[in-house]
Amino acid sequence: RMRKTTRPKPLYCRDDFRLYAPRQGRTNFEIVWYDPAIGRERSVSAGTASLERACVALDNKYLEITKGRPCCPTCKRPHDNEKRMLALEAIEIYLASATEKASWEAIEYRLKHVVAYIATLANAGVLCQEIDETWIAKFRAWSEKIPVANSKDGRQRALSTIENSVIQLAAAFRHVKDEPRFKPMQPKDLNRTPRFRAKVEHLVEMFRYCLHPQGPTVRSEQERARRIRERQHILAFLQVSALTLARPDAAHDISTDASRGQWESEQAILALNPRGRRQTKKYRPTVPIARQGCSLFDETKGFIVKTGSARKGFYTMAQELGLPGDRESGMKLIRRSMADLIRSRLVAAGKSDDQLSVFLGHRKISSVSELYAPFNPGYLNNVRAVIEEIADEIEAGCQGAFTPQKHRTE
Repeated sequence: RMRKTTRPKPLYCRDDFRLYAPRQGRTNFEIVWYDPAIGRERSVSAGTASLERACVALDNKYLEITKGRPCCPTCKRPHDNEKRMLALEAIEIYLASATEKASWEAIEYRLKHVVAYIATLANAGVLCQEIDETWIAKFRAWSEKIPVANSKDGRQRALSTIENSVIQLAAAFRHVKDEPRFKPMQPKDLNRTPRFRAKVEHLVEMFRYCLHPQGPTVRSEQERARRIRERQHILAFLQVSALTLARPDAAHDISTDASRGQWESEQAILALNPRGRRQTKKYRPTVPIARQGCSLFDETKGFIVKTGSARKGFYTMAQELGLPGDRESGMKLIRRSMADLIRSRLVAAGKSDDQLSVFLGHRKISSVSELYAPFNPGYLNNVRAVIEEIADEIEAGCQGAFTPQKHRTE
């Protein structure tokens, strides 16, 4: 009958590697570990009678066998810590988690470009680990050749737009705990900011374009009705943009519906950020409305600018009025031009342009003050006074520029 023997308590352990005192008749410490390849324990001399050196010897053996990876306590095989997830899967997971974000539509739009590029590859099963600087460089080159959808002139995609897709892809990877192997660039460093700024006379021409259309004779009543409708949409966008200095996306998001909590008629203030929408980096402030615009908001039900309606005709208007091309006269032109006019007049009057920064959403009021400031009669009053001054000049050059459309006779 064989007697069962038990080992003494190990003097040092690292994962499943154990260090024991020298056996009887020996002077060197012993290292023992389980080898799954042979299905039993193995042992080797530490080669030293010093406990400190024996611990170092065990560490070296551990690293030699496991390559530094911890082992499974059951099968004793090293864990495979390398994640292998498809890029499309990471994008899908990220989009599902971002549905409640205010910027979800922008996130989806940017990642659609990446998905479209992957669809052109011979193998769509691209792993996150495979997307590196070389892969991203190819994506950028491919994107530059794809014209903007629905653009009448076939213009190419802006470099900043392409880079926003790269930034969003990196965010998707980080969401699934996979650090991206590429570095996005800053969009602001890629595009040249448009330098053209419209003067008051240019703004007057735009309002005239909408209110007093002149152009080639139309062949049908249907075409005439379409043109009138298109210019009414542009007019609504011009009115809102000039009065609020809102970004184009925010201008399209303005509604007088009480459930959205945007228009406060008694105080003549407008919250550019509707109730329930989370603020993003592109902050949407609450702004006072010039006296010329109060009737416009009071007498319009629902959205002032119909969703996406002004985008189609704005480019045509810029062309017909001879405004600079090459992205100089996009839909942000009104915001930029009004800001430029207001700043120059504030400076000329010896007033600070701090209020303008708040009006544009570039500077925030403290969270506590923000609750009460809009209801203060002096809230951003310097900027509102200049907007009223400019609106009077536009009205002088184009009567009825800020009149609600239902009171206008053709």
